[in-house]
Order: sequence, then C-alpha cells, then structure tokens
Amino acid sequence: MASKIPPQHRGSYAAIRSISNKQKGTISFYSYNANKVVRFKAFITGFRDSFRTSVGDETFIGHAEPIRKVKSIARVLNISFDCPAYDTSEARKHLEDIKLLVQMLYPSVVRETVANVPQQYVRSGGDPIFSLKFLNFIGDPKRENVGTLSAYEDSTEVNTKVNQEVISSGLKGYVDGLTYDFDFSNRGGFLNRPGETQYLYPKMIKVSFAFLPFHEVTPGWLGQSGKRTFANGKGMPYKIGTNVEGVAGPSAVPFDSAAEANANAGAVPNSVEAQASKNNNDTILGS
Repeated sequence: MASKIPPQHRGSYAAIRSISNKQKGTISFYSYNANKVVRFKAFITGFRDSFRTSVGDETFIGHAEPIRKVKSIARVLNISFDCPAYDTSEARKHLEDIKLLVQMLYPSVVRETVANVPQQYVRSGGDPIFSLKFLNFIGDPKRENVGTLSAYEDSTEVNTKVNQEVISSGLKGYVDGLTYDFDFSNRGGFLNRPGETQYLYPKMIKVSFAFLPFHEVTPGWLGQSGKRTFANGKGMPYKIGTNVEGVAGPSAVPFDSAAEANANAGAVPNSVEAQASKNNNDTILGS
C-alpha cells in the first residue's frame, strides 16, 4: 500500500534522479550482438576492482628458490547497484531493462536449413561482448577523458549519439555472474497497473555482476630509462580530472525536502520530484 511521502524522504528520489540526469550518473551496457544500449541509474551499492597477477615458477636442481615470471594480469570488476522505482511506469521500465540485459548475455546465432532440416548454431565470433561505461570509473583505458556521458532520461535523438559514444569509449569485456533480487522488505514489494493485475513489477531490484575486461592493445611502460611513459592506458584504471576545488573537492549536501531538491538539484518542471514539493498528497512507494 502506498503512503504519504514523509519529509525525511521527499528529496531522496529527487537526489537520485538529479545525479542520474544532471551529473550523468548512469551505468551503460552496450551489446555488440544486440547493437543496443541499456542504462541504469548508477545507484551503486558495491564497487570492487581487482587485478590478479598470475606468476609462473620453475624449480631447478641446486637453486634455493624457483625462477618466477609474471604470465598474465587479469582484471575483474565486481559491481552491484539498486534499481528503486518511484512509480509503476518506472518499475515496468526497470524490469524491461533487466530483461534486455539478460538477453544480451546470449551469443549471436545463425539459422539455416540443410537438407530440409532447420538448424541453429552459434555464429563464429558471436560471443556476447559488451562495452561498459560509468563516469570516470569505467571506460576505454586508452582515453584520458571520459567522453560524452548519458543521462538516464535522455531523448531518443541524444540516445543515438550516446550509444555511439558508449561503443567508442566504453570498456570492452564480458559480463559474468549476473544476479538480481526482488526486494520483499517493507520498502520493496510489487506494483501493478489498474486492469493489469496479472502483471506485477518490482519496486526494488538489486543487481550484481562481475565484468571481465580485455585489452584491445596491451598497456605497459614504454621508452628508455628516465623517459618512460605508460602507453595504451593513460586512463587506466580510472580517469582523473583537473578541475578540483579545495583539498577534498566540493562537498555534497543531502536533500531534506523535495523543495530543497528542486532549488539545489535543478529539478525538471512537472517532474515527479517537482510535484512532490507542491502536493503533500503525493505518495512514496513504501509499506
């Protein structure tokens, strides 16, 4: 059952949407097989980056210790994020996006008929390769800048340009271990539209996955001693800007109300959060 928006929560949704739109806080997946991009508000709950160095060793008679040599360096990103829905329409969109992301995990296939027998097999080179992009944290390591970023609610015209940017400046690799949970807590549950009681949409989806990136060009230190530069990976693993104020940068003030969110976060007129500040009867999806 929906309840009135308590003052302490009226700005929370506005803050999340502002970060996703104004600050371009989205995480974008591009599938080369599907030739499509799916984006989520980057409500990140976990971000772990690890670099696994594989060291091989050979033991020789008479040597006190084995001879070691680095064989490979494998990077693994473990990311989790939440998809909180404000209303039924957004809950439906989140479920559609999750559905598309799951479909993107499958390879590209070919269908043909041989001797009047229909056959289907995985196309050569049809592996489900992704290009992943998230602000300055995930992107093409060869680029120093983040490039064009997408907002959660960009128009279709903008989406076309952004999709091309995700392809060209995203981090390429494989998605592994995708899992998601429907939240059944007091802030979770399901929604449905009038007349469509047979279709339910989760208020909250918790998503987690591992990303296994690969290098199109192997990065490394290039040049003579004293003049060495890190080649093919200037933006690796993260891109760092130069416009920083103060020691720790600009501070963020949490929103206490939708009115404050509208004033400070640049809320769009007639948006959900703008209406929340005008109408005390608006509801939040809670218990």
